[in-house]
Amino acid sequence: MMIQTVHEIVNPFDAYAKELGDCLVMFMITGSVTSNPQFIVRIYHSGLIRTVDQNDLILYGNPTAGESLVPPIPEDWKPKKSRWPKGAKRNTDFLTKDKNYDNGKQ
Repeated sequence: MMIQTVHEIVNPFDAYAKELGDCLVMFMITGSVTSNPQFIVRIYHSGLIRTVDQNDLILYGNPTAGESLVPPIPEDWKPKKSRWPKGAKRNTDFLTKDKNYDNGKQ
């Protein structure tokens, strides 16, 4: 039997999640001595909640301690480009098809 514990982080902190972008770290999930902790994060640009492994987070620095606020982000960690070009529209005709509907012409 494996017991997991979820810890609420009292002072959530900013981080950068691999392939997701800037996020707020809110909870930590501890599994067992043989697994890495997981973190529940909120992605800033989308508001989505995701679970991220500790190896996929880079924490922002503390400038008052002489650290750079924004850490260097490796290129392969940056979000991938969308598979849809900007301004692309999907064909949603199938959602509204009825007897009187003919490819957008009525």
